[in-house]
Amino acid sequence: MSMENRKATEADKLLGKRLRELRQARGMTLDDLSQASGVSYQQIQKYEAGRNRIPATRLVAFANVLDATIGMMFASATIQSPDNDELLCRNPNEISVLRAIRSLPIDQRNTCAKFMEMIASAQSAG
Repeated sequence: MSMENRKATEADKLLGKRLRELRQARGMTLDDLSQASGVSYQQIQKYEAGRNRIPATRLVAFANVLDATIGMMFASATIQSPDNDELLCRNPNEISVLRAIRSLPIDQRNTCAKFMEMIASAQSAG
């Protein structure tokens, strides 16, 4: 394989950006991810900057550490903010609920939040 074929592509850059977004959304530093994954701080920097390609085995390791699915790693990299709440959602139902709540007026959002807290409290008590 020639060096040209091994160069990072635009897709690799987007994947690196997504890795950074997920890491930051989880409140992890580069050092935290490095220690948890066994990959050097410097190498993670290169992945996140899109300078190096991320091998599949490392992608799986990062997903596990970040409590993310592989699908989440490949999700659109057009997220406006790395602290976007949708990054924390693990399945489509959570995203749907979050979007529905956000579409409500603030007083109805507060009512929904109280209701969901009551349900969660009852679940953990029972």
